[in-house]
Amino acid sequence: MRSSSLLLAFAALGVVALVFGLWFARSSESPATPAALERGLAKEDRGPSAARELSASAALAQGADSDGSARTSSNGGTALPATTERTPRPKRLVSGRVVDEFGGAVVAARVVFALPRGMSVQRIDQVSSEHASLRGIKETLTDTKGCFEFEFARGSRVRIAVRSSGFVPLRVVRELPASGPAKLEDLVLAESVRLFGHVVDTSGRPVLGAKFFDISSAAGSGPILLNYDGEPLCVSDESGAFRLDELAPGPYNLRVGHPSHPAESLQGHIARASESPQAQRIVLADGFEIAGRVLGLEPGEERELVVRARPAGGHAIGSLGGALGLGGDSRMAALDASGEFLLGGLRGGQSYSLSAVDKVEGAGLGSPIFSSPRSTAVLAAAGTRGVELELREAGVLVFRVVDGASGEPIEDFEVEAGSPWPEPLQDEQGLTITHHSGGRVRFANVRQFAGDNKVSLALRAEGYQTLNLEDLTLSPGRDSDLGVLRLVAVAKVRVLVLDAASLEPVLGARVALRPVREDGALGLASSFLFSALAEGGSDDFDLPTPPFFGRGELVRGRSDSEGRVELDSLSAKRFDVLVEHRKYAAYTSDPLVLSALGAAEVEVRMAQGGTVVVLVLAADGEPFVGARVRHRAPGEGRRLQMFGGGGRKTRKNGELSFRHLEAGRHVFSLPEAGAKSAGDSVISEILILGEEESDALPRGALEVLVSEGSRDEITLRAAPLGSLSGRVTETGQSLAGATLVFEHQGAEQALVVFMPGMPAGPQAQTDGKGAYSLEDLAVGRYSVRISHPTRAMHASFDLDLAAGHQTCDFPLALTRLEGRVLDDKGRGVPGVEVSAQRAGDEGAERQQTAMFIMGDGGGSMGIVHGASAAPPTITEADGFYSLRGVAPDVEVYVQTRSASHQAARSKSVSVGAGQTLGGIDIDVFAAGRIAVLVVDAVGSPASFCMVQAVFEGESDGPVDDRREFVGEGGSASLRSLKPGPWRLTVSALDRGPSGSAPANHAAAEPQVVEVRSGEQASVTLVLP
Repeated sequence: MRSSSLLLAFAALGVVALVFGLWFARSSESPATPAALERGLAKEDRGPSAARELSASAALAQGADSDGSARTSSNGGTALPATTERTPRPKRLVSGRVVDEFGGAVVAARVVFALPRGMSVQRIDQVSSEHASLRGIKETLTDTKGCFEFEFARGSRVRIAVRSSGFVPLRVVRELPASGPAKLEDLVLAESVRLFGHVVDTSGRPVLGAKFFDISSAAGSGPILLNYDGEPLCVSDESGAFRLDELAPGPYNLRVGHPSHPAESLQGHIARASESPQAQRIVLADGFEIAGRVLGLEPGEERELVVRARPAGGHAIGSLGGALGLGGDSRMAALDASGEFLLGGLRGGQSYSLSAVDKVEGAGLGSPIFSSPRSTAVLAAAGTRGVELELREAGVLVFRVVDGASGEPIEDFEVEAGSPWPEPLQDEQGLTITHHSGGRVRFANVRQFAGDNKVSLALRAEGYQTLNLEDLTLSPGRDSDLGVLRLVAVAKVRVLVLDAASLEPVLGARVALRPVREDGALGLASSFLFSALAEGGSDDFDLPTPPFFGRGELVRGRSDSEGRVELDSLSAKRFDVLVEHRKYAAYTSDPLVLSALGAAEVEVRMAQGGTVVVLVLAADGEPFVGARVRHRAPGEGRRLQMFGGGGRKTRKNGELSFRHLEAGRHVFSLPEAGAKSAGDSVISEILILGEEESDALPRGALEVLVSEGSRDEITLRAAPLGSLSGRVTETGQSLAGATLVFEHQGAEQALVVFMPGMPAGPQAQTDGKGAYSLEDLAVGRYSVRISHPTRAMHASFDLDLAAGHQTCDFPLALTRLEGRVLDDKGRGVPGVEVSAQRAGDEGAERQQTAMFIMGDGGGSMGIVHGASAAPPTITEADGFYSLRGVAPDVEVYVQTRSASHQAARSKSVSVGAGQTLGGIDIDVFAAGRIAVLVVDAVGSPASFCMVQAVFEGESDGPVDDRREFVGEGGSASLRSLKPGPWRLTVSALDRGPSGSAPANHAAAEPQVVEVRSGEQASVTLVLP
């Protein structure tokens, strides 16, 4: 695979994971049926010699897909407008029963259900009521017999969550029969552990209204990203008392939040439901306030704005929700009629970045991520009064659009402008303006990125090349006159789509022109395909284009009743024509070039194509109902799998028909067993284009050479499957809440991306009795990794899984390392993070680290998200530490991390299973730090930058480079630095056009800073 393609794909994944989910939740559009032209399937590059000039007409043959309607192209195509009414999907009855572990009915249990589509929410029962409708989430209660029923849209799967006081929440995905009413197996709830206590302030007074949220790794990011905080697990009453009785045995990690106090965490471990924990006393620190006023408000405008405060520093480690301003230390405040605001619950000693932002209806005080900024960011420490946020006067772009050849005005076009992502020019009703009298445009209120006066502009007019202007200087409150903008006319490509046999016109065929680069590859903007597990019919469906991805490079339209569609040609030198229709085989032309400016005509004759019927047999030779079959068409690149899944499901006889397939080589395979992720997310694959098609077939795959009118029948045999159950114990006692990850040693080496928190294979978690179970695992050899928050390192086991059911228990030894962390005077150092790491080539405990860089127009955020086997141990007041659960009989060392001391490590040691090795003392030395301020050429704070520090002094060993993201306010802090000279560089990240990956743009001159032990140096870096 070309490295550049992979890099671009990885660069976009941060936006895919964080932005796409939120956008999809907001989108009210329904998914449509997929199209090969939307997929952007890569045609084999036939070299420059294959390109040929278009004459007046060219006869081309083969096929496509449609829903039978015609519409106007979204980018320069014209066709007969038509609308089709959608037939409502039939409902059917789904029923079941909720029982306890002894078979008794659970009365008044809350049953929540939803379709598992889009960016799936892992905990649908914690989605607040105001956002539930956006996700299609509904609920009901069980009756006196524990029974429930609900009407469900046609589909093959349903996501169900069950909640009831005194029980562990149950979250499952159930397969439904193809038709008719569905009777589910009993949903069994396990007894929960109980946690209780009081919430008080520093004076011991009870705190009313403290909310408890689950932020454990098992919670995942779904509810946080799509629903901000979600519904709390419980709320403290007037006496400050709280009671949690829906926790699973094992470790817990809760966040306690209150509007008037900084958030606190509550962590612990309750091994079993019968255990009686001690009452908890949670002391919330005194909250500080920041008060101020927003200046420049128009009457009534205060109702449209809120003030957002985010902790300054530009990055966060750990919870994505807290880093994005979805909880934790971030705060929002409303404005009164005079524009005054009061932010409460702020953490003492913390500085915050304040901005006035647009309020988003239906999201409380507003969406913390996508609210548009209306003021410049101001840094203020908690406790500050009199902060003034001055509304930025929006810039105005003024210009006139004319024909580049005749100079005549062009009046019908679309215009987008702004930063970091352009927005369309709209009227007061929010409708896009497409007609401009005399070609004149006055684009007011252009959105700008904080601290940046540069914007981009795009013009799209039918019959002309799209005009893109970057780095336009926009002066706040003033008109920026761009003068006359001349558009260059493009040639028209008229496509006639006919039935190859009857020569009758084909209505509703999807037709697209797609650019082809000189190397034969396709552009990134058209290279993403999201294959999702749709309900019924095909399991692939199109998704509306998210705003962050732009419109891509395709020019599209649909054929009218005469089979005709007229498209604007592309500015690219070479392009191909894609046509599809559900009744014909899809078609992709050879690369084409236009001979001269002027209309060109292409005649496409649609053929019926071939058919492949796939029969899937289980390991026992019986038809496999519901098996997912993956299909790779000719010219498709290799798929980059995000979360597993994909494919279409076999029917009741184990068969699945693929009709109207284009001529060429098709590959059919079954996905690896157990490929679903823990969250069972349904966005499964990204298609990477612009690469050579691999000749290697997936394991067990079959290749079929399809020709016109051919019919082939093939049989795919599912690999033998096994199921596994057992217990995890620690010194003979059940270990609840342990996570087991199974990595199949013989699994196909796919291009798999595991985002933070995503397992490297099937996983299970032990219940209150230490038991686990897994089904539908591929037979073979596995490496099993077991981790637990109370254990310093994971435990590894090898497992050979045979067909059928197998029982395997995993006994864990309790091995400890103990010692003290001492300063240069031999005194214990408290508050130091201590962790155990494997020595030698095996490296440290595996740690997934991802950095997401986002801009929201009000600044920027850098989020470093790490997922290690267990949280570090913190040294006590005398510097003592004890690491439990260290890997036995292997060489390990102890690593320290502290904001005020240099990182250090112990010598390598080995300790036997079940033993304790003490006296592992570590000497640490005071470190220095550098406060960095990044400004632009006029002295204004810059953001969306990356600072890098490289040690240039002498050292006995290697010193790691340091990187820090610069967010709002232009500030960053480099800590734990070894004393000596450090060379600092900073570069601005180019936000680029929609869908492009960030890249270094402008860089400041390097500066060398001398760091002294225990001191802070300051430096200002100026971007050109």
